[in-house]
Amino acid sequence: MHHDYFAEKSFSHDWTSTHIPKWQRLFKDIKNRNLEILEIGSFEGLSAVFFLSFFKRSKICCVDTFAGSKEHVTSGSEYEADMSSVESRFDKNLAPFGSRLEKHKGLSIEILPKLRREGRTFGLVYVDGDHHAASSFADASLAWQILETGGIMILDDYVWMPDRPAADRPQAGIDAFLGSIEGQFEELRRGYQIIIRKTPSQARLAGSDLFGSQPREIMAGGAVELTLAGRLRAALKKFGKR
Repeated sequence: MHHDYFAEKSFSHDWTSTHIPKWQRLFKDIKNRNLEILEIGSFEGLSAVFFLSFFKRSKICCVDTFAGSKEHVTSGSEYEADMSSVESRFDKNLAPFGSRLEKHKGLSIEILPKLRREGRTFGLVYVDGDHHAASSFADASLAWQILETGGIMILDDYVWMPDRPAADRPQAGIDAFLGSIEGQFEELRRGYQIIIRKTPSQARLAGSDLFGSQPREIMAGGAVELTLAGRLRAALKKFGKR
């Protein structure tokens, strides 16, 4: 772990610091910008601490339920965590940054449309929320609408848990999302994470109100019911036997 960033911080798990050298190289030319950063999935705040420390003139908007996902509450899972302490660790770790932090506790499919209605935009988006393919697709699609032209999006966990069913991991959802924005981005990096930059384009998503006003209904039963659902189904079918 990079101690300069995380001295006197408290983390029970570290799933992030291996990415930091790559981020430092990739973002070195923009580190002094006044960035508005959006993070979907914050856990104990390790990545948020990095972003606020590295981008010293930035602010961050963190979105998390702080309830964890299935892998966090499954006994014996390598990702098992004491979720009862996660939010308090986040609060303590981010407290020194004061007003540079904006915390939203709740579901991303409800909070991201609200941010859009408020006219919010962001120069850097980190998508690291629920790992189901449908959720990854939804988070990336909603966040894309409030990512500035020229802004950067980090899509985490692209090759996470490859032996799991396709519907239970991000890859198919990310592939479906990237297919839906073909011609609108430049790919900066592909590996465990995919990092893209939003480019100017006349061909924006066909439905600018992608999820309308009832996000809970959209995700009911774990299914995405929207215009681009066919892309997700095709991606899931592609990986169905893996």
